[in-house]
Order: sequence, then C-alpha cells, then structure tokens
Amino acid sequence: MLNTTDIFSAPTVSDFLSHSRTEEIANFIVSYIKNDTISSIASAHLAWSDQLSIHDPVCLEIARKHAVAVDFAKTGVSERLAFRENPGRFPDFMERFWKKKYRSKKSLGKMYRVSRDFETDNRASILQYHNVELDRALVVDGWQKFEQSALAARNEYNNTLRTILQTYGVSHETEAFGGSFIKLHSRFRERRDRAEIVDVIHKWLKELVERTRKRFYEGAPASALCNDIVSDITKKASAWYVVTYRESDPEFLSFPWVVSDILGNIRILEPKITDQIGSAAPFVLKLEELIVENARYGILPRLNSDAEFVLRPLHFLSDRSIVERVISVLTKWADEERLITTTHAEGRFLYYKTFLKLILYIAESEGYVSRNPGLPVKRYASSAELCIAFFKYCMKLRFLSKAEVKSILPFDVYNDRWLAKIALIAFHSIAVTGIFPTLCNQEFMDDAPEIVDMKVVSIDSSVFGPSPIEESKLRNAESALQKYSEAEYVALRENCQRKKVIVDAYGALPAIRRLRRILVKEATILENFLKTGELP
Repeated sequence: MLNTTDIFSAPTVSDFLSHSRTEEIANFIVSYIKNDTISSIASAHLAWSDQLSIHDPVCLEIARKHAVAVDFAKTGVSERLAFRENPGRFPDFMERFWKKKYRSKKSLGKMYRVSRDFETDNRASILQYHNVELDRALVVDGWQKFEQSALAARNEYNNTLRTILQTYGVSHETEAFGGSFIKLHSRFRERRDRAEIVDVIHKWLKELVERTRKRFYEGAPASALCNDIVSDITKKASAWYVVTYRESDPEFLSFPWVVSDILGNIRILEPKITDQIGSAAPFVLKLEELIVENARYGILPRLNSDAEFVLRPLHFLSDRSIVERVISVLTKWADEERLITTTHAEGRFLYYKTFLKLILYIAESEGYVSRNPGLPVKRYASSAELCIAFFKYCMKLRFLSKAEVKSILPFDVYNDRWLAKIALIAFHSIAVTGIFPTLCNQEFMDDAPEIVDMKVVSIDSSVFGPSPIEESKLRNAESALQKYSEAEYVALRENCQRKKVIVDAYGALPAIRRLRRILVKEATILENFLKTGELP
C-alpha cells in the first residue's frame, strides 16, 4: 500500500519574515510572484493524469511538488516542474487551444464534449428566450384582477435577479438556477471560488424566492396556506404567469414558478383542458401542428417500400397516420443530417432499414404499435410526442458502451454515438427554441437566414505536416471540407506565429454544423480526412 507520508513529507519552514523591514517584505513579494507555480503544477498533473494515471511515477512526483507549492505563501518553499514534466499536449476538456490537444477518452472528456455540443449549437438560445407562448391551461378567467400587482411583483423580482446575475457575472437565469455556469466574473476564476460561488448564488436565489412567495401570500385567506386552492389564489398565480409569458421575448421566465405548486394545481384541476390536450407541453403542441402542416402540403417524403414492409406485420394502437408521419419526419431529418443510406456502401452512415427498426422499436415501447393483437389503444397519441421520445432514447445511447447498447436493443445499430449526438442537438433545439429546422419550411424561414457565417475556427497546423504549409495542401483541404459539409464557401489560411490554420466558411446551417463537427475531431482523424477526404 502506498505510504503518502513518503511522498508528501513536510517541508522545512524558513523564517523568511523574521525581520519585518520594508526591504524584506518587498523581496518576499517579488519572490512570491516569481515562485508561485501552483497553477502550472496543477495543470500538468491534470494533463498527465488523463494521459497516464494518477499512480504513474510522473504524476506522483508532480503531486509531491503540488503539496509543497500549495503552502508556498506560508513556508517560502517552492517547487518547479522539470522539463520532462511539462505536458507536450493537453486533453480537450482543459481548453488549452494554443497548445496541442487530443480527445480525452475518460469521463471528464465525455462530459466536456456533451456540454460543448449543447453550448455550441444552442448558445444564442440559452441566453435569450424567443417566441415564448402561453400555456392556455394556466390562464384562469379573472386573472386581470391581479394584473397590476403581478406586474409590480414581477418587476421587483426581475430587478433583484438581474443584480445577482450581474454581480457574479452569470450569463443567464438558467445557469444560476441550474448551478452550471458557462462563464463567471473574472474575479471568480479560481476553482475553489467557483465551487463556493455556487452556494452563494443559491443562497441569494433562495432568499429571493422565499421573499417573493411571502409577497404572493400577503392578504391571502388561511385556507390557501393549507393548499386549499381558492379562486383568488388561482387567479393571482395565473396573473403572475400571464404577465411573464405574454411577452414574446422576455428577459426572465422564472418569476411565476416561485409558486409552481399553485400553477401545478391549476393545471391538474382544469379537467376540460387536461382531457383535451393530455399532458403535452406547449412546444410539443406547436411541433405537432408543424408536422401535420408539413404532411398536408406534401413536404414530408413518402414512405418507401422498406418502410411499408416493416409496418406490415404490426398492430397499431393509435392512428396509423401518426406513426407514418413520424417515419417521414425522422427520415427527412436523418437525410438532411447525412445519417442514413439505403446501401451498405458508405460505412460512416446508418443503414436505413436499421434506422426504421429503431423508430418502430421506440414506437412499440411507447405504446403506439404492437406485434401482438388485443392490447389497449393508446389514449394520448401524437406524432410530436413520438418524435421527442425517439430523440430522448437516442440521446441515452451516447452514455452506453457498445456492449450495453447491444444488451438493450434486439438488433445492431452501427454508429450509435454519432446518431446520439445529432439527436441531442435536435432535441435541445426543439426544447430550448421550439424550432425543429427539418420542419421550418414556411413559418420560420423569414426569421432564419438561409446562409449563415461560421464563427472562425482554428485548428493545429501540425495536421498538415511541417510549416510553412504548401499552398496545394490548403486548397485540397478546402475542397474536401466543402465537398463533405456542402458549405457554400470554405477558406483556410496559415498563421505561422500561432502554429494554427484559420478556417472561415459560410453556408446553410446544417452544412456549417457538419463542418464544425469535422474540425473538432481528434488530430489523427482530421489529418487522415484532410489527406484522403474520407472519415472513418
């Protein structure tokens, strides 16, 4: 068993401030600035631990130096990294973009890439609310009685929340309530500060919520405090909801949910509305309208012989057209994302018959179809609900090993990780913005530009070989990237000083997304692609 006392022995403490003269203090401050190496030592340990192991001799030696360096301010004893202890490359989750990086295969790397996908594809949506719609089930007749008091309470709540966010540099309320920050104020950059700031922000938010709830119940009858929902209480809660959600692009949406228990009771205790729309959320209802509209205008592809064949032996527990529309929508989506092929020729794609099997497997698990007769009919069925169920199921595959995927599916799914990643992006787009680009043929085309500019991306120049890079290599790489992504324009230029190649491009949004996915791949895969034009 490893004896940590042999590695982390206590350093000899020097009496470096025995004389409290100005000169001694000044010398100590200069020495502190020169010898405070804790940051570089910690980064090196993290990088080597990901590549090797925390028990590797290199990591153990760096850990020993870290134990000494962390007490430098108290002991005056410092340590420096040896030349061989400086990492030559860093895992992608450390975001050392000016250094050579690689794709980490450990847990931190996997979690980093999942969060990066969400941030990259939904950054604007996370920071702004667009096209917010009222849930009619939460609009109670007579809510106007409390409209003015609701506006006053909302404005006070929003002002306080805005102050909290600005004080700590939090970008948006979703980050504050979720505790997952994209960026904080520069004074909270240290990891220890980031951990502490979560607790501080949550305390402020808790106090804000409690104070706002107290204001809601001011003057309320005692019965309301015992969860006996009376007319005025429901009207007041509804007013809080309406004044927040009636704005198309509100700054914050959390205000009415401080009384979420009341809003929940309103939703449950409105039987007529609940029976009519089931448990569907507003964005699901909107998605259903789009699917039906696309089908009515003939925008969705017709079912081919493969789809007809797999549907033939099934018993439908809902309207057959619902399942057929889902197959058409998901086929159109997968085709636009270049996920499927009708032949086995191109190995990077998912075979279409397998894709159909996966759709129907999920439809069966959700109670839309059955292989056995006599099962009860599904009460609430919609194409949108089944599409969402498909995306959510595919998202789970990303966190499973190949063996685990095989154990839960009765057939093989090639390239399940890629499918899961694209499904995650689609689901987040629908959930955050209410927009599914595959169906945006009319309603959203005026709002979204047909051609978009890609934010400039830089890649390590080493994937092209020695610098300066031959002009022909850059032009060939441009052709390969443009051909595969189907972007309108792709340009590459070398920055010799930074040892980077700058990539600039514009095109349709799906094409830009495909291009970005190529550029963030592991260096060896990217190098091979730029030479051959083929992805593994």
